[in-house]
Amino acid sequence: MKKQSETKKNKNKISLIFEVAVFFLISLTITGILSYSVFKNIADISVKRDKEILSEGIAKDVKKSVSHYDSYEWVIEYWINHIDELDVEYDKSDVTHEKEKAFLKKHPDITFDSILGYEIENMSEEDKKLFAEIMYNKMLMRLNDIKDAYNVKYVYFFYVDDDANTMTNLVSAADSTMQRGDEIGNAFKLGTTIENEPDQKKAYKQINKNVDHLVITEENVNRYHYFTTISDKTIIIGVSFDISIIKGAVEDRMVQYMVLFMLIQVNFSVLCLLLIYIFALRPIRSVKETMDEYTDTKESEQVLQHLKRIKSRNEIGSLANDLGDMIVEIDDHLEKIKTITAENER
Repeated sequence: MKKQSETKKNKNKISLIFEVAVFFLISLTITGILSYSVFKNIADISVKRDKEILSEGIAKDVKKSVSHYDSYEWVIEYWINHIDELDVEYDKSDVTHEKEKAFLKKHPDITFDSILGYEIENMSEEDKKLFAEIMYNKMLMRLNDIKDAYNVKYVYFFYVDDDANTMTNLVSAADSTMQRGDEIGNAFKLGTTIENEPDQKKAYKQINKNVDHLVITEENVNRYHYFTTISDKTIIIGVSFDISIIKGAVEDRMVQYMVLFMLIQVNFSVLCLLLIYIFALRPIRSVKETMDEYTDTKESEQVLQHLKRIKSRNEIGSLANDLGDMIVEIDDHLEKIKTITAENER
């Protein structure tokens, strides 16, 4: 009956090393989930912050590229006042080169970089229009180069009306993958006018020399930067980054790092479990087996020898020593009882 009871107890027992392993597994899972969440948030913030800073630099590059031409204010004003009359060339310069030849044939001493507005005013209306069309292509090609160099989704400049109800595109960069047109998502043509949403109206009105407007979403970083004011029109530079692709690439790389991190954690956990087993669980098991042996055989000398083999200098070693002392005391107590019993029987 006693053996059956012990067998039943042994069946219901759970190994301590198994329990420790389960705790390690739970800890690894929680650590992995929390680490992924924290790293993902840090990566998202980092990507947005990087593009936020980069967009500021690109807006300044656009401003510098356009203002490189001394006549840029005259040119932009001409575009605004004759926006429906111009015949501009987009995204290539074949026709514009022919226009340049014709223009320089009439004005051989002119350089496009340094000519001033008052000099252009002295030209004929035909030459003013020709000059404005040539400069449009030059500025557009500069913006195209900036777009390609920084892999920007959109880079453009436009003006808003007095109440900021509409925005009218002036120059919008494009690459070979983009369609040139008047629809949202296209690289806008000169003169494309879009109705502004209420939040856009408010933002455009707040933009000035010292204040940019940033719109950051899960997929885009958009910056609106004040350029200049011409004919009471506020000229604004727009820069937009598509960060969804970058975030996807970062997340893929982060998953790879997390897998590597978890593999290292698993290996480290296995090492820890092995050390725990060697220096803690195995000595405890040895103590238990020794006490079971004493319970079954009452062979104190052999049990004491087993306990002395446990050399741990911690609580387990102290437990083994205390158990050895207890066995000695039990043996002494039993010996006294035997002596008293024998004397009483006489």
